[in-house]
Amino acid sequence: MPLPDTAAKLPGYKGPYFGSLVHDFRDYVRANENETWIKQPYIQGRIREIEFRIDQIHQILLKVYRTQISSDIAKSVLGNVLTASINPISANARGQISPQDFNSIAARFGETSFDLNFYVESFYYFAWQLVLALRDLPSFARFEPRGVTRMRNKVLAHPADFIKSERFELTYRTDEPDAGPILKMGVATDDGWTDPGLFLNAHEFANSMREILNTGTRVNKDAR
Repeated sequence: MPLPDTAAKLPGYKGPYFGSLVHDFRDYVRANENETWIKQPYIQGRIREIEFRIDQIHQILLKVYRTQISSDIAKSVLGNVLTASINPISANARGQISPQDFNSIAARFGETSFDLNFYVESFYYFAWQLVLALRDLPSFARFEPRGVTRMRNKVLAHPADFIKSERFELTYRTDEPDAGPILKMGVATDDGWTDPGLFLNAHEFANSMREILNTGTRVNKDAR
């Protein structure tokens, strides 16, 4: 069962809370329960998948946030130690961490960096599966959240066709730290679009989906 919003909130978390989207989606399904299309077995299966996918990407976003915190902590510690090793003024800081601890922190940073890339890419791939499932519903036939669609199609699935860069590193926006991780250093696609950040793309996705759900629910309730 999808997590309620209150259980998902973490201090400092800036991403959207997809938990409430499950409730909005169920309201949409109930408002359309007398429609012929919604009674089809295939659509019923898609409805179950949509609920699963909403919860899935919700959990991924939380993992991204937690992993980002761990990665930032390890990076900060490594930065302080490396600074101390080349700065005579802070040379006494060298003895504050053993070589074994340094290697352990370095390994942890490597692990969290790998995990962060994995979770960020996973969000886009599974969010795209949610897009495809939603498109089988009449209200969502033309659903195309810009950020998720472009990240999945142009940056991840078909980069050779749309971006001319060999960059792969994950980065962040210094001007907007709450934007979330950015894949491939924010390279521009063929039409000049650049990734604004995972959390901003996720917000755009959630807001677009919620707007369609609320409109579809309201229209069908008014027609009763």
